[in-house]
Amino acid sequence: NLSFLNKQANITWNNSVNPSTKVNAYVTGVNTNVTDSLGHLNFLRNPSLSPLVITSSSPRPIATAGIAYLDTLIANGGTPPNFWIISGGSLPSGLTLSSQGIISGTATIAGTYNFIAQVTDSASTVGTKSLAMSVVAGTSTHLLFVQEPTSSIAGKIISPPVTVRLKDAYGNDNRTLNVSISMTLSGSGLLSGTNPRLTDSTGLATFDDLSINQSGTKELIASSLGLTPDTSIAFILDTYS
Repeated sequence: NLSFLNKQANITWNNSVNPSTKVNAYVTGVNTNVTDSLGHLNFLRNPSLSPLVITSSSPRPIATAGIAYLDTLIANGGTPPNFWIISGGSLPSGLTLSSQGIISGTATIAGTYNFIAQVTDSASTVGTKSLAMSVVAGTSTHLLFVQEPTSSIAGKIISPPVTVRLKDAYGNDNRTLNVSISMTLSGSGLLSGTNPRLTDSTGLATFDDLSINQSGTKELIASSLGLTPDTSIAFILDTYS
């Protein structure tokens, strides 16, 4: 067995410049006829017989929304220099792949992204690989009511429970645990219930026992230290009858 790995395909035929017997080399998934330099050797796509392979693993390092990202894809074999493109799927918004295989930029939208990286060497040999990467939310910047308070009866527990979520600067859900969120009342009356509440593992605080003892039009204000507060929609409490 003769290994062709990293061997130059310089073959001299002693009996003819147009031999009837040829050598076959397995190059990048294609059986290629190898002949003398006066024949078809110049058509061999990868003369070094070293397959062009993308060796970067998947998934790629995680990106954080709002934070500059830098990652370099790697390919082995082939005939440098290499040229990189995205041939399928897409990178996260804000990130680009350079022709040198460098992923850079600042992502903004959290999620999981799938794409196909393609590299082409100077001999037009092509290698591809399916890759994935994730973007996670950035640092919390503000609060957002998810479940707004609904009109009800004064003195009754507001249902469904009011919920408030942590958000980053790009509107992504921040999943920080145990952030204290307080609720205050805009309007007449006394707001009762467990207050403040802590966020759960998804970054959500649930106020499931709030009540207000006076009727009228009200608003709730959610606040937390260092974060921009949020004001609920207006809601009406009727007199209990």
